[in-house]
Amino acid sequence: MNDQTNGEYEQMDGTTGELLAPLPRGVSLAISSEINQAVATAKQYPRRRDKEISDEIVGRATLDEGMAAECQYTLRRGDKPITGPSIRFAEIVRAAYGNIRVQARIVEVDREPPAAAIVVEAVATDLQMNNAEIIPVRRSIMSSPKKGPARVYSVDMINTTVNAATSIARRNAILAVVPKAVWLAGYQRVIKVLQGDATTLGRRRAELVEAFGRLGVEAAELYAALGVKSVEDISLDMMPALIGMGTAIKEGESIDSVLGRAVEARGDRGFTPAASPLKDEPPAGDKAKPTDGTAGQGEPAGEARADTAAEKKTEPTASAGPANGNAFSDPTALPPQGVNPANYGTWAEKWLAGAGSGASVTDWWKRQRKVRVDLGLSRALIAELETKRDAAIARLGA
Repeated sequence: MNDQTNGEYEQMDGTTGELLAPLPRGVSLAISSEINQAVATAKQYPRRRDKEISDEIVGRATLDEGMAAECQYTLRRGDKPITGPSIRFAEIVRAAYGNIRVQARIVEVDREPPAAAIVVEAVATDLQMNNAEIIPVRRSIMSSPKKGPARVYSVDMINTTVNAATSIARRNAILAVVPKAVWLAGYQRVIKVLQGDATTLGRRRAELVEAFGRLGVEAAELYAALGVKSVEDISLDMMPALIGMGTAIKEGESIDSVLGRAVEARGDRGFTPAASPLKDEPPAGDKAKPTDGTAGQGEPAGEARADTAAEKKTEPTASAGPANGNAFSDPTALPPQGVNPANYGTWAEKWLAGAGSGASVTDWWKRQRKVRVDLGLSRALIAELETKRDAAIARLGA
């Protein structure tokens, strides 16, 4: 039983069992026992034939149009769209293939600019075939210098980035360890389902443009990303890419990353950068930027840190409002100077409470997207504000 090589031994019931080589000394007995048991189970209950697995992947991935939409993502790098199977599709592949162990862990969090980044590593192991893939994913946690001085993300944004990187690493590891011949037919079928046919094209593309609007993406930006001039120019072959963009945003990708150069080239549409983008406190030597267009005096980082607690307790006051006297009903209103991730929610709630119509709420939400990105609001806060936005629209009517 102490032999270091694999072999067989006779069990108490007279049957033959497999003796596995021990794992390295650094692995605890509990984990060693768990892995050995998983391997033994995989050997005892091998997976089905590849054709049966492929058919199951096709059936699950195209169970309905909504499920198919979750199975593809689309990003733009320059003028080229990058499409591929999403983490949802990889989860379907893992479940159908069977006898796979998938784990992910954070390898490194480097907060030192200018190369601040996180590294996540995923391992997918085919327990039956003794095949494994280790996939590392590196994601920057620095804000874009196009939005002011590049700064390290806030804690909430770092957590969001870690979650996105973990999903990407797990997806890549699963699709690397499972032979492409097994899942390719399922992915090709997903694309056909998303493409649809000419009879439903008009309705589906209009619904998608409206859905992107609820995410804060203006129609003009969407058309620019697709290289078209209007909704009527969106063709059948563009539908998978369009749906994939929505999936990528839902899985944690930033809207700017999904739309690519369409956002870079949009220019200034009346937005003013908010103070302290993507970080709660400015770095040493940085000057705080005002949001009212005037030349700000700024404060040293040390003094700014000393006033952080007091600043978070201070409720922002609204910028100048419309002629009716309600400062929280103008869709073009920007947050006041000094707004930060801690008190933006308070200001936004007041604006929603004073909104005059559902249309103004929709317009205001779109205009506020750049502010939300610059502030680096957490996904939890954005989701909470989306719920209150929808409630305001329902209360006021479209």
